[in-house]
Parts: sequence; structure tokens; C-alpha cells
Amino acid sequence: MRPADDDKDILVWHAHLGQLSWPAIKRLPNAVRSMPLHAQRPSTCTCKACIMGKIFRKPFQPSEDKAKTRLLELINSDVFMPMQTQTMRGYRYIIMFTDDHSRYTDVYCMKAKPEDPAKFKEYVAEVEKQHPKSNVCRIGVDGGGKYASREKFLEYFAEQGIINEVSAQ
Repeated sequence: MRPADDDKDILVWHAHLGQLSWPAIKRLPNAVRSMPLHAQRPSTCTCKACIMGKIFRKPFQPSEDKAKTRLLELINSDVFMPMQTQTMRGYRYIIMFTDDHSRYTDVYCMKAKPEDPAKFKEYVAEVEKQHPKSNVCRIGVDGGGKYASREKFLEYFAEQGIINEVSAQ
């Protein structure tokens, strides 16, 4: 075998074994009988994954979006329409609430679509109990018309002083 072929052989093993290091590849012939390796350490590793792994990047700058909202000031919500297969407990819908400041997300399962106002009330009661100094001020929804009881939501929002923000139509 020529030296160029040996280098190629090592690079093939390197790629097939998930970018295994040269010292680890060098030990393989002792562990695997039918694996001949005659080459020395390759002069350069041109493996794309290794090159990408060695590139230095500056860390991302912290997002300033968090400073725009306080805890529980804006809650984003979405309802996921009926799943084709219901869970063992009979749930077919999912409603999700995400705090815009902390990105903390709560997910509730529902058996029927009209349960969504009750789940929102349950969510508000739970998070305001956990954070007594914070109140839900606004709720952001995508405006897709997925909420079954829009009137009940609007009534509850009015009672609690929550502003309904529709992000898209």
C-alpha cells in the first residue's frame, strides 16, 4: 500500500467511526483482528466535521428581548388541533402557554376543545400563585381561530384586565 492510500484508509476509518481520534484509531488493530493499519498519523485531517469543530466562534450576544417584558407580562398561547390518535386517557387536544420573559412553557392536555378557557384559568391561577408579585397582563394568540370558546375567553380577559393580542390573522 502506498502512503497516500494509507492516509485515505485512516481517514475512512476516522469518518466511519464518528471522527474518532488518531490515538484511538491507532489502538484499533490490537482490538480488531482483521483491521490492518500500516500508516502513521495523517499529515492533515481534511474531514469537514473536524474542521468545523475547530472553528472558533464568538458567543451569541444576550438577547435584549427579555428586557422588554417582565415575568408573566406576556403569555403566548396555542392550541394544537385534534391528534389523530388519542392518548390512553382520551386526550386529543393540547394547549400550550409560554411566558415571553422566561420562555417557560406549560402544556395541558384536553379531551374536548371547549375545555380551553378552563385550562387557561387553571394556568393563570397556578402561575400567579407561584409568583404572587406578578400578574398575567397580556395574552398573545396566533388568531388562527383554534380556540373553541372565544367569547368565554374575552369575558375572562375583561374580568381580569388581560389584554388579548392577536399576532396574525
